[in-house]
Amino acid sequence: MSRANHSGYTLIEVMIVVVIIAILAAIAMPSYRSHICKVERNQAKSDLTLYAQALERFYTTNNFSYVGASNVFPAHSPSDGAAANKRFTLVTSASNATSFTLTATKTAGACSDAWVYTLTSAGTKTYKRGTATAITNWED
Repeated sequence: MSRANHSGYTLIEVMIVVVIIAILAAIAMPSYRSHICKVERNQAKSDLTLYAQALERFYTTNNFSYVGASNVFPAHSPSDGAAANKRFTLVTSASNATSFTLTATKTAGACSDAWVYTLTSAGTKTYKRGTATAITNWED
């Protein structure tokens, strides 16, 4: 009996390719998740800055008072998306007519690291992760 010429891949060759792809995916996924979490945090910081600008516009057009300005910006981040897809909850608290504090708190999700960012009317930017002490500046 003669052996016919067969072309194709053996099971071992296919399994080697599957293992290589699995190893590459195992390396790439944590890096990808880390990048997505960083993008979400940067979006929240950007939205807080935009919120502060909206409050300043409100302040100058309403007799130099922040009172009643809680609805000048969406209460979620990303601000250009639907509230159902929020990654951070944005809250404003006007302690008096001349100052405010904005807070972005991480909602549950893939990046549930409990990040909290704050921005005050004086320009103070702080953040903390979980129950840690708040750190000044948003550089992370």
